[in-house]
Amino acid sequence: MRRTPGLIIATALSYSMALGILLRDGTGLPLNPVLFPVLGAVLAAIRYGSEPALRRHRAGAASRFRLFLVSGGTSYLLLLFASGLPGTWTGAAYLTAGYQVALLLWSYGIAAELSRSFRDHEHLLISVYRQRSRTKRIEALRDLRYVIADAVADLDRTRKVLSAGFALMLFVVVLGWINGQFASLAGLLFLALAGYLRYLSSASLEAIADEYRYLGDGGRLPGRYRSRRLRQAAVLLLITAVIAFSLAGNQSLIPYSWLQSFFAWLSGLFPRMDLQAPPPQIDQQFDVFSRIAAELSPGDDVAEPGAIMQMLFRILQGMVRALLVGGLVIFLVSPLFSRSFRRSILNMSTGEALKTWMRTLVLSLRAFVRALRRRLRASAFRARNASVSVTVDRPAYRLPPVSAEKQRELERFSRQFTRLLRWAAKRSAGRRNGEAPEEFTDRLSECFPSCAQNLREIGSLYEKSLFSAETLDDAETRTLSACFKTVIRTNP
Repeated sequence: MRRTPGLIIATALSYSMALGILLRDGTGLPLNPVLFPVLGAVLAAIRYGSEPALRRHRAGAASRFRLFLVSGGTSYLLLLFASGLPGTWTGAAYLTAGYQVALLLWSYGIAAELSRSFRDHEHLLISVYRQRSRTKRIEALRDLRYVIADAVADLDRTRKVLSAGFALMLFVVVLGWINGQFASLAGLLFLALAGYLRYLSSASLEAIADEYRYLGDGGRLPGRYRSRRLRQAAVLLLITAVIAFSLAGNQSLIPYSWLQSFFAWLSGLFPRMDLQAPPPQIDQQFDVFSRIAAELSPGDDVAEPGAIMQMLFRILQGMVRALLVGGLVIFLVSPLFSRSFRRSILNMSTGEALKTWMRTLVLSLRAFVRALRRRLRASAFRARNASVSVTVDRPAYRLPPVSAEKQRELERFSRQFTRLLRWAAKRSAGRRNGEAPEEFTDRLSECFPSCAQNLREIGSLYEKSLFSAETLDDAETRTLSACFKTVIRTNP
């Protein structure tokens, strides 16, 4: 999953660049050589990065279409300004920018398909493997069996979209070759890159489908299996590319006479028409259409509409335009006036954000130093005992087993803490990356003072339950459950 963003962005960008260059070679359509690839990469990155936020806020078709419009409109304006100032824009500039935006939005759609498939996989694994016991995982899999079936269908659709796009590029190459317009070296290189990335993306999606099948059996696909499949696909493509470049040359592998004979045979299957022959002449005159036109044409006695009617028509036309433009503007800016956005703006604090960032940075550095120390100590220990044959009792180094009562307690309070996370996310105060439970509840207590006491109790007792080997006593258990219920039922 760490290589997923690069794969999605590179695949979407290579598709748009390859198609744009091939169309430029075949039809002469212009393409901005600097701004177009930058916008393609930015749009693909925006679509991939916005997928978690769209899922977190349960965005529907309207929100996704709004993002589509804003991205396309911004790209259109940038391409127009790249051609000159507003006073110098011509009809050709509008058409050129629109054509390039269409290619960019095609790249945006490919990034959307890939992002949806990979994010479905990520969220599905989180839903299953956050369960601590095998029994709970089996129950989660049983509940998600229809979701897994839909996810497999989405994977098939994504692979078909990639294959259809690559087939379209090949069709453009063949059509240009038939018309005598041969693709340039840049177009062929981007076509090869698109094919390579398409193969890697399809292999990744097939690995995800295999993992879904493993999940159906109650297991998980090992990571080394996925990596091995991708390495094999990359090596296979590299060998194929080496063989193709070694065989490439000025002389065709198939003799031209064979192709000429094939097309001559193909053209012989269709009847021939003499295009130079004069059109057939009709002696009989048909005056029906001229008579109908004369009857339908207005006479000379038709008066012009009055000044009041013309003014009403102009007013009506202006109202229709204002409604269309105003409706589009309201549709685009309506999220800025929502209640959650206003609450997030009011709760926004630059100083608090800097403090949280510094605290997270310090915690990350401490974790890095601790991991480095453990690695150095382990290396020194192996170096000291390299020459001595020592049998290490590995089971002795394992963590002590967790009792069934402690496991039930962790499952219970983990489910309640998950409900608290959803409660906070709906109020634009979701948990941040690297934030401990007590830090999270302390920040929530500052955002929602009416629940401050209960939130502090939750942070203290939940961390005690999470990191302690002993179970909570009865009083602490009742207090923690009551605090969870009080906060979740509150709507500040």
